[in-house]
Amino acid sequence: DYLDKDVYNDLLTLSPLDNSIKFEDIKNYTFSHRHDLLAAQADVKSAIANLGVTKSQLIPDVDAKAAWLFLDKNITESGKYEGGVLLEVGLTNIPLVYQYKPEIQKAKLEIEKAKLKYRDVQIDVTRHLTEVWERYLITKNNLNFYNKELFANSLELQDVSLKNLKKNKISMAEYLVAKQKYMELMINYSEAMTEYYITYARLLKEIDVKDIELIKNKDL
Repeated sequence: DYLDKDVYNDLLTLSPLDNSIKFEDIKNYTFSHRHDLLAAQADVKSAIANLGVTKSQLIPDVDAKAAWLFLDKNITESGKYEGGVLLEVGLTNIPLVYQYKPEIQKAKLEIEKAKLKYRDVQIDVTRHLTEVWERYLITKNNLNFYNKELFANSLELQDVSLKNLKKNKISMAEYLVAKQKYMELMINYSEAMTEYYITYARLLKEIDVKDIELIKNKDL
């Protein structure tokens, strides 16, 4: 006629996570693993590297060649063969300042744009993560309240009502009223449990992780 203790214990296995995971742990993990944040961070690094390449164009390439040779005795002052070093230095890729200065300014602007985009993503992710986390805490506490208080007490009252009915201490009408309240509680409990797991799934999505237990193990 009603939910027995075995089924009740099975439902309790779906209890919320423990309190060992804190919001800062989740936020730090999200910032170091979420793909859109990593992509925005990579854009900043790429823009900085591009500035370095652009600045390097201001330094000309030096091409030096050296060789050892002998001078004929007919063209030396001593009238003997003499050795010497021939050094040839050439400059290539010589930049003009007016050509590269706008490119440097453009490269610096790209860095600022990339940093702004990264901060925007951080702010957006933090806002969504905070909203989902707060909702998660509400649903978790609500479900814990059912598990620790209402559910157990209601099950006990249902047992007492059934025993009193068998002993003719209460009428069938009174027993049915108690049973109806118990069934209403079960419906509310099921809704609370559904809401909790929906919120939990949203939290995993915001963190971008399949299992929240991974957050406890920083090496994974």
